Amino acid sequence: RLEAAQWNTPTRCEGWDVATVVSHLVAGHDFTAKILAENDEAIGEASPALEAAENPGRVLVAAFTEANEQLTAQLGRITQERFVTAVDVSGTAATIRHILHVLALELIVHGSDIATALGEHRRFNSHAAQAIAAVLPRLLDEGDEPNDGEAYVLRSETFEIPLTWRDRAWNLEPGSDPCWIEGIAEGVLLFALGRQSFESSQLVTNDPARARNFKRYLPGP
Repeated sequence: RLEAAQWNTPTRCEGWDVATVVSHLVAGHDFTAKILAENDEAIGEASPALEAAENPGRVLVAAFTEANEQLTAQLGRITQERFVTAVDVSGTAATIRHILHVLALELIVHGSDIATALGEHRRFNSHAAQAIAAVLPRLLDEGDEPNDGEAYVLRSETFEIPLTWRDRAWNLEPGSDPCWIEGIAEGVLLFALGRQSFESSQLVTNDPARARNFKRYLPGP
């Protein structure tokens, strides 16, 4: 249970305090539950109204609990066929599997953001690392445009993610002479997610200069 002041603690997500991160997670749960319920009103995020609340933390905990219960109820109804069904999300087709992987990433990474802000450390287990790695390439924003053929490999004991710039887009495929960035899964992912620097993630690489350019080319999420 957090003290009132702790909800205002800044996190490593620029401009977001603990309350903002939790509010974002509430919206993600609500959004996913509506998608699973095939609700046409799922588009758009609905966050708890905190401005007039005497105790924003209590409002957030209640909202998260309610959203989690709704989502859990919907997850219990998913069949194998529904799991791989494509649905429309803001004009883009995505499978239920992908949506749930994104939700898992949000919970795992933002949970780590909150823990770090509060002076704790929450490690990623192998299942968490695999869930993040499964959707990470599709969530990285494109930054500066590299030379055609620029290639990276993000590598750990649980995953290997090849990325190659071709036809003015990053493609999930091996390239020639890639810059590989390797370490424990948590370090590689936190670096790729922009949560930690290359040095603090204790990574190794065959090309330090290109490794440091990774976040220049792939800044998000």
